[in-house]
Amino acid sequence: MSQRFDVEGVSVSAEHFIGGRRVPSPRTFETRSPMDWNRVLGHVARGDRDT
Repeated sequence: MSQRFDVEGVSVSAEHFIGGRRVPSPRTFETRSPMDWNRVLGHVARGDRDT
């Protein structure tokens, strides 16, 4: 199942896009709005050598 979050009404994938397909990661990191640092937009895939 693809992890997604909503940014101003737009559904955004939280997974990597590698080789033309979505690749999940067991680890994520928090991404915040650059306009309002207190607002967490979502948790996106953290990359490593495997993902």
